[in-house]
Amino acid sequence: MDNEILTIEQAAEFLQVPRSTLYKIARQGQVPCRKVGRHWRFSRSALIAWTGREDQITLSNQPDFSP
Repeated sequence: MDNEILTIEQAAEFLQVPRSTLYKIARQGQVPCRKVGRHWRFSRSALIAWTGREDQITLSNQPDFSP
């Protein structure tokens, strides 16, 4: 059974991004998460929903090629 609550390491692996990137966007409030004491925690279902948002900030530096 998969854990619903993820650590920063698990969330970074789940999103396939470096931990440093996830720390940065977590501190900026760009990804759904909670800080519990000194530790970041992420909901797997919230991350899944967040990755489907069209208005989210991309995790890469790829330019937008929209017409």
